[in-house]
Amino acid sequence: MDTQRGDEHEGVELRAGGPLWWIVERHLDEAAALVERWLEAWEAPDFDLEALASVEARILAHLDGLRVAGPEVVARVLRPVILRGEVPDAGVASLAAMAVLEPGEWSTLFEPRGASAEADEMDAVLDALAPWRARAQSAQDDPLAALRCSARVLALSLAEDPRVDAWLDERLADASAGDPTRLAELLLAAARRGRAVVGLPALLQRAEAQVVAAAALAARHASDEGSAAALISCFEHANAWVRAEAIESGLIRQLPGAWACARTMASAAPPGLRRRAWLWLALLGDEAAQAELIARFGGAVDEGSQAERADALWAASFGGRPAAVDAALPLLGDPVLGPLAGELFRAIAGAPEEDDSLWEAASIGDIGEIGEGEVSLPSLEDDDLEAELGIDAESLLPVPKAEALAAWWAERRPELAAQPRLLGGVPWSEAALLEGLRHGSMRRTPGLALALGIHSAGQRQLQALVWTWRWRV
Repeated sequence: MDTQRGDEHEGVELRAGGPLWWIVERHLDEAAALVERWLEAWEAPDFDLEALASVEARILAHLDGLRVAGPEVVARVLRPVILRGEVPDAGVASLAAMAVLEPGEWSTLFEPRGASAEADEMDAVLDALAPWRARAQSAQDDPLAALRCSARVLALSLAEDPRVDAWLDERLADASAGDPTRLAELLLAAARRGRAVVGLPALLQRAEAQVVAAAALAARHASDEGSAAALISCFEHANAWVRAEAIESGLIRQLPGAWACARTMASAAPPGLRRRAWLWLALLGDEAAQAELIARFGGAVDEGSQAERADALWAASFGGRPAAVDAALPLLGDPVLGPLAGELFRAIAGAPEEDDSLWEAASIGDIGEIGEGEVSLPSLEDDDLEAELGIDAESLLPVPKAEALAAWWAERRPELAAQPRLLGGVPWSEAALLEGLRHGSMRRTPGLALALGIHSAGQRQLQALVWTWRWRV
């Protein structure tokens, strides 16, 4: 398919009786596939901002194709998909509808389930499950996990109509007594759009963990004393994920007590929060904190949890310490940890990924034996039908040639090790940080964006899962 935006919706004909609906529906299908690719690319080591922007251009072209069909496209094509709750199709449909409808109609779009008996039945089932879902949510469950890529959050975050901001402000002002899930979605969307939400102190004192977590995330864009005091009170929240959102916002706003609470969480973070908490250590920790982090992956290969060592390698790659490169040397040949150690070498010392002498040739993996132009799939008896078919982003990391990369480091170490912190082989600086954001892999941009937000005291914040044109770096 031609990737030029102007050609993506070629063939949408407006006849006397209206558009050719099969072409309109194909635009939705194509956009849905591209949105799925776009979401995955935010964690991909082989995507940068430029590559992501090229996917966005194709998504926007297909949305243009839906706009051409006019307002009728909502009832005819978009609403049925939203009611079925397909993901990411529902997100694409919601986003497209945001582009077609007027602000007065947006609320109707975001209340879709009351429009069908099937939807009413589903709501009844969800209501019946609510107590069970509440009991199942422990202090280690992320209350925002299901909302981060929801259709409503995606649509509101990406909608280009400038009136969305005012609409969000109005909805948030009226939502205090409404559905907590809807309120959390509105807060997430406002945070992604960089909005300073009014009424944060009250929201940060709510009983629902998902509302407090979303409000804590949104609070990093505020600057008033009331939200600061309420945010500090959340540093000790019972839910670990709420604490993490509050602490991270506190670090960005440089609030008193945030660093002490970050150190406490880093010492005993649950598995799902280890990388996040250890990233704080890497970005802000002194020599003692850096040594503590490096010790978590250093030493003999058979010591310690492999998952913990992987988390520590990833976090330390943002710290920029030459000592971390030394500690990662023994792991370069490890089949699991080796690619993460290689990533650390690139991130800190600047080992060039384009140098084929340092990295193994890319392979398809364990799907089957690769022949000339064909793949031999495993037999039915040997195939794991319950296996997760998705590709882990870390499986796409380049595999280092251990001896070659060790020799590369030995040659450059005398010069580079003299620097207290490095980023991509140069002294750590804001200029190097911005260069990493512009040209580095998307897998690393959230960590670098957090570093930028912290070091600018919140003046320069970049949000994930928004159009790349908002990343003015």
